Amino acid sequence: MNARIALAAALVALALFAAWPWLDPRYHPEPELDRKPYPMRNVVVDFPPTPAGVDYFGRITMRVFIGRDGMVDRVEVEHADVPPAFIEAAVKAFRQARWEPARMWGRRVKALKVVAIDFKPPEGAEVRPPAR
Repeated sequence: MNARIALAAALVALALFAAWPWLDPRYHPEPELDRKPYPMRNVVVDFPPTPAGVDYFGRITMRVFIGRDGMVDRVEVEHADVPPAFIEAAVKAFRQARWEPARMWGRRVKALKVVAIDFKPPEGAEVRPPAR
C-alpha cells in the first residue's frame, strides 16, 4: 500500500515538473536563467538617414519579452532620447528577431532581455541635440 502511495506521489511530481514551463507565466530576468536568450542572427536595425552634418547621440533602452518558442511577444521602450524614427526602427528590428530561447533547469522558459543601443557621434563631429 505504501509503495502505491509513493509511486503515485512520484508520478504527480514528475507530471508537475514536466508541466512547469506551461504553468509559469512570468518572464524571467537574465540573472535567474541558467542559459540566457540570444538572437539566432545579428539584429540589424535599419535606422533612417540623418540630415547632412547632423549626428545624433543618445540611447534607446528596450525590454524585449521573449517567449518559450524564441519569438518576441512584445517590446517596450524604457528610455529613449533620440528621434522617434530611430526608436521605431529599433523596436521593429527587435520585434522581428528570432531568439534561441532561455532555459532554466534544462527547460525553455519565457525571458526578459534588456537591450541598450548607444548612439555616439564620430570623433571631431559637430554634435547637436536630437530634434524632437
